[in-house]
Amino acid sequence: MNKIALCSFFIMCFIGAFAQREIALQDISIEENRLSTPFSETTRSMEIVTKTEILLSASETVGELLQNIGGVDIRRRGPMGVQADISFRGSTFEQVLVLINGIKIIDPQTGHHILNLPIDLDVIERIEIVKGGAGRIYGQGALAGAINIVTKPQNANKVYGEIMLGEYGLKRAKVGVNHKTKKVRTYASYSYDEADPGYRFNNYYYRHNAFVQSDIKQKKSTYSILAAYTDNAFGANSFYAAPFDSSSYERVKTLFTSIRANYKVGKTKILPSLSYRRNTDNYIFIREQPEVYENLHISQVSNAMVNFSTPVSKYSILGYGFEFRDERIESNNLGNHSRNVITATAEWKTYLFNDRLKIIPGASFNYYTDYGIRWLYGIDASLALSKKLDLFVNAGTTYRIPSFTELYYSDRSNIGNENLQEESATNYELGIKYTSNKYFVQLSGFHRDGMDIIDWTRIPVVVDTMEVLKWRPDNITQLPVSGIDLSTVINVNKITFLSPLRKVRFAYTYLDARAIQMEGIESRYALENIRNQLSFSTYWSILNTVKFSSNYRFVDRIETSPYGLWDFSVGGKYKGFYIDFTVVNATNKQYEEYPGIPMPGRWLRTSLRYTFEKK
Repeated sequence: MNKIALCSFFIMCFIGAFAQREIALQDISIEENRLSTPFSETTRSMEIVTKTEILLSASETVGELLQNIGGVDIRRRGPMGVQADISFRGSTFEQVLVLINGIKIIDPQTGHHILNLPIDLDVIERIEIVKGGAGRIYGQGALAGAINIVTKPQNANKVYGEIMLGEYGLKRAKVGVNHKTKKVRTYASYSYDEADPGYRFNNYYYRHNAFVQSDIKQKKSTYSILAAYTDNAFGANSFYAAPFDSSSYERVKTLFTSIRANYKVGKTKILPSLSYRRNTDNYIFIREQPEVYENLHISQVSNAMVNFSTPVSKYSILGYGFEFRDERIESNNLGNHSRNVITATAEWKTYLFNDRLKIIPGASFNYYTDYGIRWLYGIDASLALSKKLDLFVNAGTTYRIPSFTELYYSDRSNIGNENLQEESATNYELGIKYTSNKYFVQLSGFHRDGMDIIDWTRIPVVVDTMEVLKWRPDNITQLPVSGIDLSTVINVNKITFLSPLRKVRFAYTYLDARAIQMEGIESRYALENIRNQLSFSTYWSILNTVKFSSNYRFVDRIETSPYGLWDFSVGGKYKGFYIDFTVVNATNKQYEEYPGIPMPGRWLRTSLRYTFEKK
């Protein structure tokens, strides 16, 4: 409690000092499918990874971009994000929802594949991170939070090619093109990369990635068409059944397509979309002998959604929407299954007291063919203490249904549980934030009451009259999580025009997770959360020619030893050429993000890009 009190005192003093400044606000508009809200007016804990950070950072994957955000835990089993899990504020990897341009990326097989995203970093406009339960906004799945990746073709005519080389046999080749006309912007790219780190047996990977997006602007409407594909193959040593799976191999192929529109009828804004995602997961226990054990899962998700936003008066807006989703899987292990969900959501945003108080109540109706009806409720509110200082509070319910793996999977060490029920949570948050074009400071305290949380625990199972220990998912009783979350972003270039230091980001998260009635139970996932997390990042640019970024993060996680990592990157451009040099884990720290799976030590890499741009 002393740490929390000290942190709270520090941030209040910090905000108080900034509150004296009168600075014009430059905002990003957050699209939560139905209601559009300036970032400064959001009523919950949110953060934005901007285009500037993406361009200046040393990150090569979405997971690397997110790992310096407070409260976001990225856990990898292999190099370059070959299989990365994401959790928020002590959640499991199944409890975070990922969206691309507001469209849900659902994998009914397992949450392990959610970050197998066929997204090119060059086309990402920003990443919106919503911390805390977002059931009333997105419906089922956002039990602990959500991330929305916003992609957008560039306003340029250009072609580029890139090569990357590095230690551990790292190679990459990439080509891309961006074309614009008066009404259409199109971006397309293809890349191939591979590495064979060799610091441990069987941890190579290779990856193909193809992406295309066209945005079409009409007089009163806009349309966006997206198609993307990734083929990610890797050695899976110790990923699932250590120490017996040292020769395991896995290949995950993901196709995602979508079409969206944005237009108005009268005062009503209408946002329809259609999407399709196909994921193929092929796992071989011993690659040289696939007949010993092999899994082949093919999951498909089709989604139709339409959202509306209608001004009801000068001070209130009604947002409402409908969604239909079909989820199905064909598997030699899980069997063939399908389920449908129908969701209807409504929100009411009201401004009171000369726009100083904003209240957003909402509800979501969810019907799953296998689980029946579930209503979700929530309410957010924010009070403007000054032009740039806001107090916010939110509370709401959310839930998640089991994945097909949790329900039906079976092998020598694991057994599914067809009797699993939904897991649910009630989230509460109270926070304060200061937002301007120079500073962003946010401090929040949060609590999540998790009920019937699903986790894999080791239990005795009778097999052929013999009792053996196997991992099985069960609804454990309760998992309350409390903590504080501090985030600070300073746009130094807005304060001092000539400063080469452009941006500083600092974050600290403290978590207290205590499972109730878990004594004597061996947990696989639910009790491996972060206790303390700190990150500090700086982004530099000299005359927009020489760029430098530095990222430090400290992670204190249950079940693994604490570690601190430092990455940095320096680069420069001349005419159409850009070359950079990156050092990952510069201090050569030995660490694990999953117990028993060591991560790479110091990793050097360099890349060269040439861009031809038509003026």
